Amino acid sequence: MKELLDLRKNTDRQSADVKQLTLQHIATLNQKIAQLQDMVSSLQISADHCSGDANADCAILKDLEQNK
Repeated sequence: MKELLDLRKNTDRQSADVKQLTLQHIATLNQKIAQLQDMVSSLQISADHCSGDANADCAILKDLEQNK
């Protein structure tokens, strides 16, 4: 985002440059969102398999260990 703000100060910039940089940021953010959604999905599956009782055996920790 700083790069976009810096372009605002650049009087030689072209709107095509701003658009290209914006699209690159969007692609990067979409990749990060996909990675976070995968993490949420994995954690949800682990949580669904957890009995959540007083037992020391933990499905969540086992899954995390396997997915290192």
